[in-house]
Amino acid sequence: MKILLYVEPHPVRDSFEEFSGIGAYLAESLLKQIDSNDLDLRILSNNAVIDVICGKVPQASIICERPTGIESKQIEDYKSAWGKSNIDVWIDLTNGTGLASDLYVSMLGRIYQKYPFDAVVLWSENGAVRRFCDTYDLIVLHGELGPTRSPFIETMYFDPAGTNGNAAARQAMISDLSLKNYPVQTWLGPKSRHENNPEGIGIVDVPYTATPDPITSLVKFPFIYVPLQLADDLNTIKNSDFEGPLDFLQKVLPDFISQGYHVVIKPHPGSLSRPYNLIEETKALIYARTFNESVTILDRSVTVTRSLRLISQAAYVCTINSSVGYEALLLGKKALIMGDAMYDVGGTLKVSLDDIRKLERVPNNPSYVRSLFNFMSGHLLINKDIVGTGKPIVDILLFLRDMKSQGIAPTQALYWQNWINKFKYGINWLDDDVADDETVPEPLDIFGNLKLLASKTKTIKISNGVATITARESGRAVACGSAKVLDKLFVGNIDIISPVDGKKGVTKIEGWAIDDKLRQAALILVIKDNAVLSSQHVVVARLDTADFLRELANSPIRTFPSNCGFRVEVPASISDKCGHCIALLTSDNTILIVNGKLGSLTGGCRS
Repeated sequence: MKILLYVEPHPVRDSFEEFSGIGAYLAESLLKQIDSNDLDLRILSNNAVIDVICGKVPQASIICERPTGIESKQIEDYKSAWGKSNIDVWIDLTNGTGLASDLYVSMLGRIYQKYPFDAVVLWSENGAVRRFCDTYDLIVLHGELGPTRSPFIETMYFDPAGTNGNAAARQAMISDLSLKNYPVQTWLGPKSRHENNPEGIGIVDVPYTATPDPITSLVKFPFIYVPLQLADDLNTIKNSDFEGPLDFLQKVLPDFISQGYHVVIKPHPGSLSRPYNLIEETKALIYARTFNESVTILDRSVTVTRSLRLISQAAYVCTINSSVGYEALLLGKKALIMGDAMYDVGGTLKVSLDDIRKLERVPNNPSYVRSLFNFMSGHLLINKDIVGTGKPIVDILLFLRDMKSQGIAPTQALYWQNWINKFKYGINWLDDDVADDETVPEPLDIFGNLKLLASKTKTIKISNGVATITARESGRAVACGSAKVLDKLFVGNIDIISPVDGKKGVTKIEGWAIDDKLRQAALILVIKDNAVLSSQHVVVARLDTADFLRELANSPIRTFPSNCGFRVEVPASISDKCGHCIALLTSDNTILIVNGKLGSLTGGCRS
């Protein structure tokens, strides 16, 4: 499968680089999967974003597609002070209309001519991408942050139709699906602790056990907690009937207060760094202050734990469609969702302005909420750390290809039943007995195996003359590579094993090595107790080895390479006598494993 990673090239919020961070994250994640599943990858964005990606992920530099000079000029022409006119262009782009959409469709067409991709992966919304993929019958996959943030488990989701209110997952009929029946608190997660302290108070207990603070003493009960959203948030503009935070407060505050509720308003922390949003939010807060003692406006510096305490004590939590609504439901609160939320599967949670005028009539459906969590947190939301392996993205792309070939659409119950049968992200995270048995991937070569070598956790096993390295992420095997072990392959010497000055617990190993074809080692591994401690080295010029090699080869005219030296920094305290081994790999995927002692590379380390 040929994949195009489309990192938004359009200038958004006064910046060409708004999506550069997530672009680098996705690029690095997908590169870990390049050697598996017969995948190929290219990356398309503007020059500024590509520069950031290449700086953070150097191996991506050879697969990045930059705009032409004319395209760059056209992209640059769209950048000006962020305001309503820019936002209107951006909204048109997310809908696939307007001149900007035409520009990006033409860029996609230019890339497609030389690299006929099968699927496009992008972050957030872009109608130009959908338009192009619809024309050429290609797979498109949108990514977005999930509705759980720290101190809950941080999640992402990937959807073929779009994000937020456009997500295809909203079409699933939960009542028709065969779901495991877990209690709601199952999905709070081990990181949901007081002030992010693993030993602290769980957020479910915060309202009962947390130390009292001045904020709570100022709040009158009963109260409704209202978190504001950014004025230029696509969730607000495209997936609700509200024009912004001021319009939202104007339509809900009078009704809440007239029914005897105090209102606690939480400004959005992101508005401080975004002038347009700060201006619009300030208008809303000025309006809220006209209600005097009936409203409490929180400071933006209020910690997450204090906010969660207020949420836990609120009679209701009211939001347009932000992630706070989902988190409030997780805490057992009644959530008033006023717009189209990604997590409102089937539209059951959404309430109208008429509904909030008589809050006692707003229905509470705990059985539906439980099923919603078991669908969303069990099968749809993906732990951010797992996304970093790249595997969930690729697995979903392959699933979409399979469903497409069978003619099964997201509007069908069979589609979502197949989804929950295949994807058990949250359930696997729980380490529940319904998790699939682990299958170790088929071993590839070690040399060139980017996914294998990029993993932080690797183990090695040597058996029957073959060294096998297995990479693990979150305890599961994600890649495997093997190489034939030879006893005579490299000559060389280990000259230095010593601590690195200024780096506590780090050891440097220096020496030189050259194989029987006069090549430096392609890879140098440091191994101890079957764990791979290090797999990277720096090439060092060693002019002093030429005479030795010439004498060894018994040839006065032969030329020997000088770049055969190496320097390794191992993130562990090791010594000449600690029992570690060093493995040297050739580009032919053969390997020599020796005891990691000072002196010549002799003495096999076979286990």
